[in-house]
Amino acid sequence: MSIELLPPLAVSSPDYDSAERATRIFGLPRGGLSATAARRWALVLLGLYVALLFTSTHWPQLRLPAVPTVIPPDKIAHFCCYAGLAALALLLPVGFLRRPDGSTARRRLAAAVALWLLVIATGVVDEWTQPWFERDFEWADLACDASGSLLAIVVVSAIRNRRHRGD
Repeated sequence: MSIELLPPLAVSSPDYDSAERATRIFGLPRGGLSATAARRWALVLLGLYVALLFTSTHWPQLRLPAVPTVIPPDKIAHFCCYAGLAALALLLPVGFLRRPDGSTARRRLAAAVALWLLVIATGVVDEWTQPWFERDFEWADLACDASGSLLAIVVVSAIRNRRHRGD
């Protein structure tokens, strides 16, 4: 039993190529998505992450359990969630810190700083809007957001640079 992946009209078309049919899966090239489609899906995934992040930080009276630790659990959550946001923005093919031919270290540094400021701005909006939802604005949360995103940018950039050099 075989499943037709191309519409029936393609079989009767003079332009139909059986080799093309063999290299396509569900209408997509066997090698994966195009760069444009990959960027679109990456932006959708990034948008869903930010939406989930804002939902979790704006939910009225949502509190993490009080656990006796040196660092409060909500600060750890802010650190990790914003580190995840920065890492996701770096790892997805949306254009941050890509290595096009001819890019200089100065341009990559400028892109890293721009990404960090963008993530901090997201944290500022997050903290600034929380009082509207019976939550508290906390400078410590914003500091955790900034430090988590900075750590993720440094680590992911270092790994990429090391991998790119072939070390």
